[in-house]
Amino acid sequence: MPARPFSLLLLFSVFLAGCSDPPPAVKLEGDRAHLSGVWLYKKQDFGSDVAFDYRMLVLYPDGRAVYKRCSQAPGTSKSVNLGSAYISRLTDTELVLTTNLFVTTIETEFAIDRPAWQEGNDWFMALDGAAYRRLKPGEQTGHESWPCSDQQGSGNAI
Repeated sequence: MPARPFSLLLLFSVFLAGCSDPPPAVKLEGDRAHLSGVWLYKKQDFGSDVAFDYRMLVLYPDGRAVYKRCSQAPGTSKSVNLGSAYISRLTDTELVLTTNLFVTTIETEFAIDRPAWQEGNDWFMALDGAAYRRLKPGEQTGHESWPCSDQQGSGNAI
């Protein structure tokens, strides 16, 4: 019989640990300030088989983040929507976004293939083999009309 109270205590401890405040987010200040903004990657292939891969990454100066991906190729599709995440790690080679859901923590890792660079008036960043472009202030993402928005809910993550 003594095992039952111990099991309840362990379960309650795990629940409380999941309710604790997340570690502080990595802020985009100083030499990282240029990373804040809306980054967009869109690839479409209208050959014999229609395929697309749309990705949006929103990085806020205070470390909050939003990531949305909608892709489809013949026989496969992928839809990801991290509407409430934060930057938990940022180095020269990786970006990690963390989302806390109840007692579960989900980490989404991106390999930084090439750090942010500027060409003319545009900024670019290469993550996981995809070159994202930072949108200019006032420029629309169009993410509400992405083909898999209906599968993901409202699509109003930002």
